[in-house]
Amino acid sequence: MNLSRKTYSTRSEKTIDFIIGFVGWFVLNSALGGVSYLVSNLLIMLPLDVSRVLSPALPYVSLALACIPFLVNVGLIVFFAFTRYWIALGALGALAAALIVVICIAVLIGGACLALIAGYSSMSGP
Repeated sequence: MNLSRKTYSTRSEKTIDFIIGFVGWFVLNSALGGVSYLVSNLLIMLPLDVSRVLSPALPYVSLALACIPFLVNVGLIVFFAFTRYWIALGALGALAAALIVVICIAVLIGGACLALIAGYSSMSGP
């Protein structure tokens, strides 16, 4: 395994690696989410006699399914930080973009809920 840092000679190489990291982060996490969803649904659909035997292990399986994407993301970002750091920067940029979108959606949902609660409380007032 080649763990030497790549030397970039042109700006286009950096741009291509950044785009690979940015798009690859979304593709990888979509695939991990799909596999996690599939495995969790398959575990739910187990026959009753099998699920009784496996029921003590199911919390550990669900914990492992929840931790795998985190470990894969951190591991790949650290790996690419030492080998091709523009891919790592692209993945960090994708993570930041997703976080900003989620925060904006949370603010909108919070505002909508607050407006609904304020409208309901004003209608039921004295």
